[in-house]
Order: sequence, then C-alpha cells, then structure tokens
Amino acid sequence: MLDWRQQVKPAERNELLRRLVDMDVTAPWRVFPLQAQVATCDAQAFHDLFT
Repeated sequence: MLDWRQQVKPAERNELLRRLVDMDVTAPWRVFPLQAQVATCDAQAFHDLFT
C-alpha cells in the first residue's frame, strides 16, 4: 500500500476502501488488493541490494 517514499498509493487506497464493505471480520486481510510478499533470500543479500 506504500510506495518507496512511504506514501500511500492512491489506487490501492481506493481499492481497499471499496472492498471494506465486503470485509469478513474473521479474515480482514482478504480485502487488501495487494498480496503480501515474502523474501526468498537471506537478509544480507536484500540489504546489500537495496541500501
């Protein structure tokens, strides 16, 4: 939901707000328009690449 400047992305915000009316309180993560991402390398490789 945030860009690299830590600002909310307007399109994703709008999509989330649109989906809130259909939110299942037992699974609120399902309303988020973007899937969570998981690192598949060690933290040092990620740190070296992005710092």
